[in-house]
Amino acid sequence: MDGAPSPHKSLYWSQGGQLATRRGPWKLVVNGRLYDRRANGDKPLEGEDSVWLSNLDDDPGETRNLRRVHANLVDELLTDLYRWRDALRQPE
Repeated sequence: MDGAPSPHKSLYWSQGGQLATRRGPWKLVVNGRLYDRRANGDKPLEGEDSVWLSNLDDDPGETRNLRRVHANLVDELLTDLYRWRDALRQPE
């Protein structure tokens, strides 16, 4: 249904070595890449920016990394994200 809220508390995904999760307005990306619209313009984010937290309601362009401002939330989202990733790797 269009406009219906997701029945999931969080969404998780992985692509090209990047891991990400979205919970409400919060989006956390690990090992993200910066695309600057040039040929071969995708550069990995490094250092502290290798973990990027955005509030998509306040900053839909994801221009500010809020990982230090909301350190406890980053820890919580990282824990959930790695649990999701590790569960995918477990044999049934």
